[in-house]
Amino acid sequence: MARSAAKVPAAKPQHLASDPGASVWVSANAGTGKTYVLVLRVLRLLLQDGVRPEQILCLTYTKAAAAEMKNRVLKELRKWAVAEEDDLRRMLKEACGEPADDETLARARRLFAQTLDAHGGLKIYTLHAFCERLLHRFPLEADVPPSFRVLDEVETRLLMNAAIDEVLARASDGGASPLSDSLATVIAETGEERFRSLIEAILARRDELRAISRLSTDAGRVGEAEELALRRLMGVGHGRSVADSLRDTAAALTDGEIDAMLPVLAEGQKTDRTLADRLSAARYASDGAERARRMEQAFLTQAGAPRKRICTKAVSDGHPDVDDRLGKAAAFVATLAAERAAMRVAAATGALITLAEAMLDAYSRAKSALAALDFSDLIEKADNLLNRTGAAAWVLYKLDYGIDHILVDESQDTSPAQWRVVSALVQEFFAGAGAREELRTLFAVGDEKQSIYSVQGARPEEVQRKGRDFKSRAEGAGRRWHPVPLTVSYRSVAAILSAVDGVFELPAARPGIAFGPEPIVHEPYRTGQPGLVDVWPVEEPPPVEDAPAFEPNRAGTGRGVSPEEALARRIAATVRNWIDTGEELRPGRHIRAADILILLRQRAPLARPLIRALKDAGVPVAGADRLRLAEHIAVKDMTALGDFVLLPEDDLS
Repeated sequence: MARSAAKVPAAKPQHLASDPGASVWVSANAGTGKTYVLVLRVLRLLLQDGVRPEQILCLTYTKAAAAEMKNRVLKELRKWAVAEEDDLRRMLKEACGEPADDETLARARRLFAQTLDAHGGLKIYTLHAFCERLLHRFPLEADVPPSFRVLDEVETRLLMNAAIDEVLARASDGGASPLSDSLATVIAETGEERFRSLIEAILARRDELRAISRLSTDAGRVGEAEELALRRLMGVGHGRSVADSLRDTAAALTDGEIDAMLPVLAEGQKTDRTLADRLSAARYASDGAERARRMEQAFLTQAGAPRKRICTKAVSDGHPDVDDRLGKAAAFVATLAAERAAMRVAAATGALITLAEAMLDAYSRAKSALAALDFSDLIEKADNLLNRTGAAAWVLYKLDYGIDHILVDESQDTSPAQWRVVSALVQEFFAGAGAREELRTLFAVGDEKQSIYSVQGARPEEVQRKGRDFKSRAEGAGRRWHPVPLTVSYRSVAAILSAVDGVFELPAARPGIAFGPEPIVHEPYRTGQPGLVDVWPVEEPPPVEDAPAFEPNRAGTGRGVSPEEALARRIAATVRNWIDTGEELRPGRHIRAADILILLRQRAPLARPLIRALKDAGVPVAGADRLRLAEHIAVKDMTALGDFVLLPEDDLS
């Protein structure tokens, strides 16, 4: 192994986490050696007498992580196979935390060949790849084509775009239909600019859409059912319509009440007289809808909230009855405005679901014609196979004698549907008296603070809930269970880690990052090494000049550089200063440009101005790590040259 147990303060929790005789739930901070622990656990499982490589299933989240883990396991096994006896004893002691006997040494030397010869090799897959293999093994039980293929991201996007265009064409053909009504409702609320992005956003959550569909008793009217459910949730009365709400708003004050209030308000201050003008406009409005709109102008702010004070103190003190009546009318109008907003939200949501359902149906038909599944289908079909079909018991029985140890990596990014797949696989592990005699274990490692796949349905708060569930099942079956926190970071120095902990000591910073009462703690392995966290003030946008008359092309020009340019120049100047003044990286070692790594949350909009600023300051810089080939100026020049060669009359090229 790469790390010596004698040197690592965290060796005890890491060896506890890799204990092959117990199920383990690991909460690991960034840089604490999660992959190291995963590899170590696989190695120790393989060293256990009677555990074959094909009995171990490792589920990771990406292909890169699966490949890295497999390579690291095989690399260590290869070292064991050819190591001198003393070296092998040392490596096994580091791996297991105790001296190895001669039998363990002999078994360790055989493991590399046994792993290579194992049927199917090491079972280290992404969860999607495992589900694909499962469906290929049980296609009839899963109700999928036996020879199905999996769509890649480009094919998925093309098919989905074609399905969207097909449904939009049907919805806008001029005929009256639920689709056309839904399209009109959504467009009215979102505008054409945001419509496409909104459709794509809801289709990206199609697992939730399918769950909504399963709850509906009428498959053809899911959107309508969801609209009714939302209206009930938001307290909109049964049978209420927008027209009803507008009629009630118009009647918030009677004509007689307004007539009595106008003279009182006219004697007040400017705000009172403004209120009088608005009430007068409502009094003589041409119809009920206009009267309701005028009532809202009188009593509500532009944001739709009740005005903090309806009339001034002079009016309220002199005419408390008027003040009281106006206050009640304002509260009534605000309630009705909120009711109409709830109606619009419910109607727009139902309409959006109606469109999305039709698009998903068109997308499903296109996939069926190709006998293909996408990544989302793999999880859904596997979940149905293991938990909902009549063949679930048979499938689990066939799998039961093939898998005895399951390891789950990046558990914080595992969605509820994916957890259901894992739960089905391990349900016999903790079946008490009915469980097999062989030792069977579950291992999961993750960090809820690093969850990045919420768009794919990941719920980091689910990690703790599943951990409690599995713990109770394991302890109920008399199995050993270890909850293990890994807090020692090998990546960062103390100054950076303490700054992170300081940020998350604030209660306002914890929601979405921590889902339990335990404090967030990072312990540094690199003690005694220098570090600094320097928080710079935010660069504000420059003030914007008004456009001079008759010069609209000068509209919006600022008096200074953009925040991105200002920040880029500041970073470049700081780096230049470090190099020029001989800033020490450590005693006797001056900073060089190659020592500096600048991390950005995303490339746009800072990467280009930053590279330009560094070059202007004379700082050697590696340049952009990625570029859009067709947008590079040299490529554009070559394309223009080609256009001109093909068509010399093309003067512009």
